Amino acid sequence: MKMLGGSDGILASNKTISFCICTGIFSTSVHALLTTALLTGKVITFYLHHGEF
Repeated sequence: MKMLGGSDGILASNKTISFCICTGIFSTSVHALLTTALLTGKVITFYLHHGEF
């Protein structure tokens, strides 16, 4: 019995895996940027409130 689209199936799954990895890296970097922005904002607000600039 011949497997349906043997190489096509492998190609498709490789594309899906690489897409998931790219999406994961992208969302992780976005999350890191947002966290950094939030922390920077908190630090600036802290310094503004305590007048130690």
